[in-house]
Amino acid sequence: MDTRFGAVGIGVRRARASGPAISRSSPHESPACVPRRRDRPATDLVDAILRGGYPPASLMRSAGSRRRWFDSYRQTYLERDLRDLANIQYLTDFGRLLVLAAIRTGQTVNVAAFSRELGLSQMTLKRYLDLLVLTYQVSMVPAYHVNVGLRLVKTPKLYVTDTGLACHLSGAKDWATLERQGRVGALVETWVANELDKWIACQEDDYRLYFWRTHTGQEVDFLLARGEEMVALEVKATTQVERGDLAGIEACERALGDRIRFSVVLYRGEQVLGLGPRRLAVPLETAFLGEVRT
Repeated sequence: MDTRFGAVGIGVRRARASGPAISRSSPHESPACVPRRRDRPATDLVDAILRGGYPPASLMRSAGSRRRWFDSYRQTYLERDLRDLANIQYLTDFGRLLVLAAIRTGQTVNVAAFSRELGLSQMTLKRYLDLLVLTYQVSMVPAYHVNVGLRLVKTPKLYVTDTGLACHLSGAKDWATLERQGRVGALVETWVANELDKWIACQEDDYRLYFWRTHTGQEVDFLLARGEEMVALEVKATTQVERGDLAGIEACERALGDRIRFSVVLYRGEQVLGLGPRRLAVPLETAFLGEVRT
């Protein structure tokens, strides 16, 4: 399997030369720590998440201009595009679902909970969710299913397809607001999901995106699959990799065996690190924004 996506191929070559950065022998040994200034987040990544990927909004210098653009986009989507596509009787309810999706991005879809929160029937809610997918406002990442003696979560995870829009709809005007809301991890994961979707769309081969989770809470954020070969991807909104960050990857590797060709922790540090055999820690900016630090 071709192990390269974005700039991760650079990390593969470096890791082979540098060896493991986290010992596999003891969970109590010091973790690999990548220093970064703690007084501000990684600017490029933060800008990419807050601005999103819509060209008009992402190129605007003023936060106020972006806010007005997103307001106009939402209004046009609800009052024109959606009316042209489907007979939606109560646009206000659909608009509230769009906001709830932004708040719940990166989570598994709980139809019953969504239904109670919005006061909609489950049948109506499912129809509205299908329309959000059909109109490319959200994407659904399915759970990976294989009979490995574990009972796997079967509901998909929902991701808003633009992090700038997700921040706008959920009232996160800046990174500090996301931190106060406790939603940095969810938005970073959403951004990665969207970048992976873009990468998959550009490939000749048939790649699929999944997540892996058991009912006991063991989880890997993404499995990038080509046939029976997979790369396990764990997303961390932290600047260092702790030993415990590998727990989900280790469980997934045990469960799926040789299907996992290698595993990657995507994090907000500055260096590509070897974490052991067929394991890497790769900075998010290196993987997706093309920024490589030596």
